[in-house]
Amino acid sequence: MRIYIADIFGVNYVSTEFDGAAQDTCMYVERHIKPNSGITKIKLTAKVYTENTEGKKDAEYEKKIGYDKIALTTGKSVGLWDDDGTPALVENKYGKGYCIFISPLYLGLSHTSMNWTVNPLYNNYWNGSRELLAGCVRRALDLRGIALPVEVINCDKLIELSLKIQENKKRWMVHLLNMNPTITNISNIEVRINIPVGKTIKDIYYIYPDKQKIEYKTEDATVKVKVRNFDIHEMFVVEFE
Repeated sequence: MRIYIADIFGVNYVSTEFDGAAQDTCMYVERHIKPNSGITKIKLTAKVYTENTEGKKDAEYEKKIGYDKIALTTGKSVGLWDDDGTPALVENKYGKGYCIFISPLYLGLSHTSMNWTVNPLYNNYWNGSRELLAGCVRRALDLRGIALPVEVINCDKLIELSLKIQENKKRWMVHLLNMNPTITNISNIEVRINIPVGKTIKDIYYIYPDKQKIEYKTEDATVKVKVRNFDIHEMFVVEFE
C-alpha cells in the first residue's frame, strides 16, 4: 500500500513561491532588524486555534522568503493568507491521527532585540508567530486527548519553564529560569500540574535553602502551585505515589 504525503497533509502541492532563485533558499532565516515592508499575516479562522494562541488571531510572515501554495483535498483550512485568502494553515484527519500543515517555509521568525552574548535567548518574535506555533502544539495535544504535564500561568515570555522527570523516584522537578535582565523580582506566577493517570500527589516542596512544604489543592486531575517570588531561578519538587 502506497502512502502519499499529500494524503496525510490533506492538500495537493501547487508551487513554492519566493522572491529569488531556488539556490538562494536558506536553511534558516536570521533577521537583525525587522523589515518595514513585505509583511503579510496568517489570519486564523477556527475558534479551536484562537483559543490556544494567547489571544492572537493572526501571525506575521514575510511571504517573499518562501511559502508553499497548496490546494485543499481532504484538509480543512483553519488559517488564511490575508492578502489573497488562500490556505496557510490546514488541519487534516488521516487514519487514526491528525496532521497540521503550515504553509510558510520558515516558521517562528524573529529579529535580534539586543546585542547579547547568548543571542537566541533575546530575540523578539514577529507578532503572533510564537503564539501560532504554540497554538498548533496545543491543538495537536487536544486532538489526541493529551495534556501537557505542566503549564505556566501569568508568566513573562522570557522566563523558561523546564521539567525534569525521575521515573524511578516518582518525582518531577519543575524549574523556572528568568532570562529577562530587566525584571529582578518575579511574582504571581502559577504552575498547573496535570496529574498523570493512575498517580496521586504525595508531596510538593521547595528544596532550598531548606526543605519547605508547599500548600496545594487538588481539583479534578490538576494542581495549581503559586510560586514564591524569585529573581533568577526557582525550582520545586512534586512527588507522586
